[in-house]
Amino acid sequence: QIKAILQAANIELEVRQEASSSSLSPIEQNIVGMCLREAVTKIVKHSKATRCAVSVLESQGEMILKVEDNGIGLTDQNHDGNGIRGMKERIAL
Repeated sequence: QIKAILQAANIELEVRQEASSSSLSPIEQNIVGMCLREAVTKIVKHSKATRCAVSVLESQGEMILKVEDNGIGLTDQNHDGNGIRGMKERIAL
């Protein structure tokens, strides 16, 4: 789904997966998916990026989801919007 969202916006996707989500519960997988979709949506709407890199890593038994782009970056104004706050709340569960 994120691939289609990025393709529609002419943003190139690079995926680096060094960890599997199979160890996550279905609820955790859903939360990770929702956060990933929200991050990609923010990139499309605000970043003016042409590339997006998604990395799924594991460190000390924890999954790390890293989403990066080559866009304009966040300002203090758009850093604490509902989308980012929502991602933080979901991950805290």
